Amino acid sequence: MPESPVSDISRLGEERAISDSGQRKALEKLHASEIGFLLAVLLLWTSLLAVGMFVASQPYRDVLVQGQRPLSEYVFSWVMAFASYTFTNVAILSILSALAGAGARHVEAQLGGNERITNVRALYASAMLRGFFVYLIALSGLMFLAESVFTTIAKSPDVYIRLSGSISLLSFMLGFNPEMFARMLDRIARVLEDQGSKTR
Repeated sequence: MPESPVSDISRLGEERAISDSGQRKALEKLHASEIGFLLAVLLLWTSLLAVGMFVASQPYRDVLVQGQRPLSEYVFSWVMAFASYTFTNVAILSILSALAGAGARHVEAQLGGNERITNVRALYASAMLRGFFVYLIALSGLMFLAESVFTTIAKSPDVYIRLSGSISLLSFMLGFNPEMFARMLDRIARVLEDQGSKTR
């Protein structure tokens, strides 16, 4: 006996409900894992900020230069020097801030439903590159200042806090809003073109 159109419609409705519930569970699982990832990013950012403020990198860098130390001590000194040295520390903070901004954008898109982000890995990978770009811009700007700026940043917690805070804020904004990054690139390109035309 052939099935009636009503039974076909009800079966289709049940299949859609099952697929919708499966998609909803997948989204909830992704959302929970993403929250855990973002909490880890924020915790690592805070820890690195504390390391940059309170831990001197010079003793660990001396161990790396001297050599002839046990492998465990050498590896520990390398990790601590990388984490506490001002300019590597700020680079990591910039990348972590951009990741936090990208995560905030993805969470807002899931909650609001106004934006659909299908490739999450590309979202975070591009945010990391934008954060590193902010670090390069800040570093190149410091290169044009007096040489004592590097020593001042390394020895002054106040200067370090202002530098890391401003770079982290800009990295977060660029991670959250890629359009802002595109506008910044356009402005930098125009400035470079103007300088190039003046030097000709």
